[in-house]
Amino acid sequence: MSLEQQISKGIMEAMKAKDTVRLSALRNAKKYIIEAKTAGPEIAELPDADVLKIISKLAKQGTDSAAIFSEQNRADLASEELAQVAVFQEFLPKQLTPEELTAEVKALIAEVGATSM
Repeated sequence: MSLEQQISKGIMEAMKAKDTVRLSALRNAKKYIIEAKTAGPEIAELPDADVLKIISKLAKQGTDSAAIFSEQNRADLASEELAQVAVFQEFLPKQLTPEELTAEVKALIAEVGATSM
């Protein structure tokens, strides 16, 4: 099942569960997906890579907005933005911690046998 289909299914599930935060976040993502599909040549379904870019952008915008709301002492709006970001992160691949990234890079260097750049 593609990410676009998963988002559509998530919208239906959120409506049934009356989960307003999840519904709002997924509808927002769906809006941007539809805009991307109609912006260029006619596309039946957006590739998962493009959907991931959209979701990643929305998550970053939400995080930035939450930081601004926190600075302005608007904890209510910040918590709402962070709740939507949590919904978006369900669709994004897991991010590596700095320690995990360092370990992966060291493993690749050892595998290749590189001694310098």
